[in-house]
Amino acid sequence: MTTVPSGSRQSVESQTFTCIALGTEGGAVSSTATAFLIQTTALPDNGFLLLDSGTVLDGLNAALRRGSFDFDLSQANDDDYSRAVFILQNHIKGYAISHSHLDHYAGFIAASQTDTRGKMIYGISSSIDAIKTHVMNGPIWANFADEGPSPIGQYKYSVIDERYVQVPFGNLSIAAETLAHGTLNGRTFNSSAFFVRDDVTRHITLFFGDVGADSIQSSTRNREVCKRAAPLIREGYLDTIFIECSYTEEQPTSQLYGHLTPSLLKEELSVLASLTRDKSRPLAGINIIVIHIKPKYNEDVRATIKRQLEENNELGVLYHFPEPGSRFTFGGKKLEVRDVPSASVKTSWPMTPLESAVVVFFGVILWLSFKRANQHKPSTVYRWSHVYDPNHKAFIESLGLSSKTSGTSVSSLCHPTGAVDVACILTFVQKRLKFSGTCLWRKLKSFALLGVSLVLAGCPSFLKSCGDACYAEDLYCCKNGILTQKSFCGGGGNNNNNGGGDRSGKYGPIEKGDRGGSDLGGMPVRASNADDCQQKCFDRSDCQSWAFDSCGTNCWLKNGQPGKDGNVNCRTTGVITANRGNNNNDQSHCPYGNQQKWTSWNFFDQFNFYTGGDPTHGYVQYVDRGTAQNAGLINGDNGRAYIGVDKNNRAGGAGRQSVRLESKNKFENGLMILDLNHMPGSVCGTWPAFWSFGDNWPNTGEIDIIEGVNRQDYNQITLHTSSGCTLDGGAQWQTGSTISGNCDANVNGNAGCGVRANKANAYGDNFNRNGGGVYVMERTDNTIRVWFFPRNAIPADVLSGSPNPCGWGKPDADFPLGGQCPRGKFGPHRIIFNITFCGDWAGAVFGQQCGGDCVSYVRDNPGAFGESYWSVNSLNFFHR
Repeated sequence: MTTVPSGSRQSVESQTFTCIALGTEGGAVSSTATAFLIQTTALPDNGFLLLDSGTVLDGLNAALRRGSFDFDLSQANDDDYSRAVFILQNHIKGYAISHSHLDHYAGFIAASQTDTRGKMIYGISSSIDAIKTHVMNGPIWANFADEGPSPIGQYKYSVIDERYVQVPFGNLSIAAETLAHGTLNGRTFNSSAFFVRDDVTRHITLFFGDVGADSIQSSTRNREVCKRAAPLIREGYLDTIFIECSYTEEQPTSQLYGHLTPSLLKEELSVLASLTRDKSRPLAGINIIVIHIKPKYNEDVRATIKRQLEENNELGVLYHFPEPGSRFTFGGKKLEVRDVPSASVKTSWPMTPLESAVVVFFGVILWLSFKRANQHKPSTVYRWSHVYDPNHKAFIESLGLSSKTSGTSVSSLCHPTGAVDVACILTFVQKRLKFSGTCLWRKLKSFALLGVSLVLAGCPSFLKSCGDACYAEDLYCCKNGILTQKSFCGGGGNNNNNGGGDRSGKYGPIEKGDRGGSDLGGMPVRASNADDCQQKCFDRSDCQSWAFDSCGTNCWLKNGQPGKDGNVNCRTTGVITANRGNNNNDQSHCPYGNQQKWTSWNFFDQFNFYTGGDPTHGYVQYVDRGTAQNAGLINGDNGRAYIGVDKNNRAGGAGRQSVRLESKNKFENGLMILDLNHMPGSVCGTWPAFWSFGDNWPNTGEIDIIEGVNRQDYNQITLHTSSGCTLDGGAQWQTGSTISGNCDANVNGNAGCGVRANKANAYGDNFNRNGGGVYVMERTDNTIRVWFFPRNAIPADVLSGSPNPCGWGKPDADFPLGGQCPRGKFGPHRIIFNITFCGDWAGAVFGQQCGGDCVSYVRDNPGAFGESYWSVNSLNFFHR
């Protein structure tokens, strides 16, 4: 029996999911393009959901040849096409399409003319819109869907988002998170990741469409997916992840086009591990299904990626590389593969005996040609992927071949004029073309001609030799016998590159050469250039110097300032001389560690549900956990903790139903980081707050981190204490504006000492329109500080789980302790989330801000409060 890992809430007696890989690759080979059938193992007769559909019929044939299906095929004719169509029509019940690039649904489009009615097409809005507008629109392809011009109605679109939608077969539900898949002219292309859930066992698998690295794309979308996945892994619900690795490590960064390499995949998995954090190796034993490998004609890319991933596998994950047609089960840690050929399924060789003999004959000639070429001169074939460009027609002509620059179409091999595309010939060498028809002789003639050319020709005169490769100087340079992308050559592309001359950088000198000394943990990191490496060093208070690989992307951060060695090739270095700066130069609190994290899976267990009268005299009825859950005021189903109010019913005499959460534990010094997807909007009658206070109020103080009322569009950060605490605005090191300086709760109507945050997207509707963000509250013996970071400007150390406030600059609000406000004014605090209505503040200014009577408005307008909710990604606590 396979059991769910320790700490989970259940066990299963068998693997939860059955998966059949129809296609596993990316790129131009349509017969093996990405497509995975998935179903719950317990219900094999209820059909499959197809995750991406780059191939369908070809993939089904591959699976049939491997014996991956257990179906009774007696009703189908005894040929490959009939059996594949039978499975398509009777056993594939729906499609999920990760994004709008053709290699992820071309098979589905082609097969739609033979499919049956009543199936769903799931995808994020951009994917569905692309198919609806540009493909199934009539002129390009018949509109087999139920929307758009002249609909046939065979399929029904279903736009999905982060909320689970139940699939109408097989006890499955699916949710999606949006990913970034490269940029062009400032536009980010959307892709998506699917969370597929078995609604009985609650096991989940995560399937990534095409995706680039957050670090390359200046994005946090992958991290958001990891935040959702981390608690699932920790609780034992998620143990298998499908994710792409399109290129080998040698692929230049500028030519990734929104894809991953082995090191970038490891980088994303490391983020996931840091967010999981329940043991030293939280991802050990997790299955990683590597997909979308892009084949090359001159390299076994699959073997190279496998080797590069498995080298230094510090995370302990289990990498799997399924073959097209293979079947495997998972959902209980151990992934089991079944690959037994079926005796009942016929296989066929695509060539006649005569064609086979001809191929063997010419293959021997080509092998001898390649062998001789390797012995006598640089091989122009093994590294052509680095130098071939349609504009370099002379390169092709130097091999005795005509050039056809319109792409790599297979049909170009049979062009009536005899034109030949070199990329297609080399694809043919990799056995990616079929041998059939009258074109066979022309293919073989071109094949042999290529081999003879390799014997007669070295590097053409306009290309340079580098080791075993020929290269164009406008694209590459040669570094110690190794081809290097031009953008990393620096210094004119010579073999003694130091990345240019010495100069002054933003935070100190940037110099030719290297530095020794001790590296910080986790080195090297990636940087786009020397300035980026210097910035990464400045952002960490424990970094004093750095070194950058000017011929690559590696950046080493160091904890000292050792001497410089100016005679090291491909190195740029520097020390940090700029002042990192804070108000008292006290860095004793930097950085933080010892994390405690609350997410949707354990969030509500950390709080008591307050059900007493509102201390601020609001028109509100705070309800207990059971009532809140039944009324839909709280949930954690979509990876976020939702805390809302009654938005459906006219309020009764006690007030509108809401929730007030008070943490069971108390906190003092440390760092608290709240990642919010949504906060209550700027709605008349509301008074939301995220704050902390001590049991003996006001003697133990109160800290209001997020607070506002009615239509307010800015955040107000406020302290409330007993008498004897005042603040001098001139001494506050902050970007916000001090509103009042007396913190005494007994004067000025308990206004407290407040600071208005001056960032436009820090509160209410503006915050939500901007995609949310992160609030941080730091409490030490010397100060209380609050920072706000919008979604697109969250510090890297916060994202990595190693927050270092000394590198963040001025906070939004700064409250120095000691002197005019003694440290003893603040004791142990509980954390509070609440939304009240009217009351001492919102009610007092309602007439001025909204007009009319606050209680009447709140009582009679439930629909006005649809945006009155908190959506919490996580709440983290760090201590020294």
